[in-house]
Parts: sequence; structure tokens; C-alpha cells
Amino acid sequence: MDFDTRLELVPDHVWNDRVIRERENFRAAVEWTLRDRGDVVLGQRLVASRTATWSAIASGEIRIWMSEALALSSDDIQPELAAQLAIAAARTAVIFGKSWQPDSDPESRISSCRNALRLQRPDDNRAVATAQFWLGASIQDGTI
Repeated sequence: MDFDTRLELVPDHVWNDRVIRERENFRAAVEWTLRDRGDVVLGQRLVASRTATWSAIASGEIRIWMSEALALSSDDIQPELAAQLAIAAARTAVIFGKSWQPDSDPESRISSCRNALRLQRPDDNRAVATAQFWLGASIQDGTI
């Protein structure tokens, strides 16, 4: 179970306290893994698995981290990680829209969400449902 999954099971005030205490450690880890190229795959995993948690506390940073994690993706990225990053990118695109990508339009956000859905393993019900949720949100209103 990852951090964001546990987040759903614990009251917000408890997680907010934990996240705030660890904020600088997380920032340092992302800096080292992505910007310093210490371990790009680990950085991509951190960003993909923590998007929901960090977008509420560090929204500007998560948009930068997400852009960096995606920019560092390669053709040999593990399918599971590509799928996680795609969901995180879809979520970021829907929530932040033009503030994340200035040239973003509703159709590009829908496309991002469709890509996230396409990359999920069909037997991973939770991931498929999450991708479907963001696709529905992007179709309903491209500027949530």
C-alpha cells in the first residue's frame, strides 16, 4: 500500500501533520533524484505516488516535479511506472490545467486522461477506476 492509498484511510489532519514534518526531506529527495539525476526512476516513483498528497500542500512544486519526471521518461521505462506517471500527469492536467501547461486545452487534458487509462493493467481495478475518474472529470469540465 502506498502513501496516497493510506491517505484515504487516515483523517486529513493526521496526514497533514506528517506531510508537513517531512516536506523538506521529500523536497531534498526529489531534488537529488530528478534534478541531480541521482536516481531518476526513484524520483519518478516519488512524484507519481505522491501527487495527491503534495498537490494540496505544494501545488506549484508538484507541477514542476511532474514536468521534470515526465521529461526524464525514456522508451525503456517500466510499464507500471509509466502507468503511474500517466495517472499522476492526468490528475495534474485536470486539476491545474493551464496553470501547469499554458498551451493546455480541454482536448489535450482529455487526451492525457485517455493515455493514462490506456496504460493501466486491465486487472488493476483501482488504477483503471482512477484513470476513468480523471477521464470523466476532464470530459465533464476541462477547467475543474
